[in-house]
Amino acid sequence: MGTASADKVPESDVVPKRTGVFVALGISTIDPIPGDVESKRSGDTFFGYRFGRVTVGMSARFQRYKLTFNSSEDGMNTYTLSELSFLPGVQMTVLKSEDERLELIGGINVGVVFRKRRVDSVGPAEESEANSVVYEGVTGLRYWLRSQVAVEVQAGLRGERYKISQLWGWDDITHSHSEFKSLNMIGVF
Repeated sequence: MGTASADKVPESDVVPKRTGVFVALGISTIDPIPGDVESKRSGDTFFGYRFGRVTVGMSARFQRYKLTFNSSEDGMNTYTLSELSFLPGVQMTVLKSEDERLELIGGINVGVVFRKRRVDSVGPAEESEANSVVYEGVTGLRYWLRSQVAVEVQAGLRGERYKISQLWGWDDITHSHSEFKSLNMIGVF
């Protein structure tokens, strides 16, 4: 009679759960292109449903950070920016290892960012809003520790098209591009 080794994980604990509620919590860094602005770090959440190789859901991200810059007219100024993103998206497992523990994934997210900017300068503080449409292309690796728990790394490109509404009455439409990286813990229930 053969017995299972104490070092081996039972097969049922290794194969990822194929369907269920998909939850990811993580941290990410967004690096603007060109790199003349500091990186932004944020906490990320993703809630969705996994069926087979496809996961569909909604990502939410909140960021708050300060930027300090030197203006030739006003001297030193400080921006305080707050951003809230909602990005519906689809991820797909492109390749799997033979034991199904390692997956190469790809995905697309498209959504909106609500941004409020406050400029604390020498005079009265000025505020503006810049709501944007965001699109992301994602690739990454997901490693299943157990059938319902995985760790994931992602990298991708992000683009934004936004309109800046200033309090003094003018609007501006612009584009920006960035790279992003994230580290996530995943559960499927």
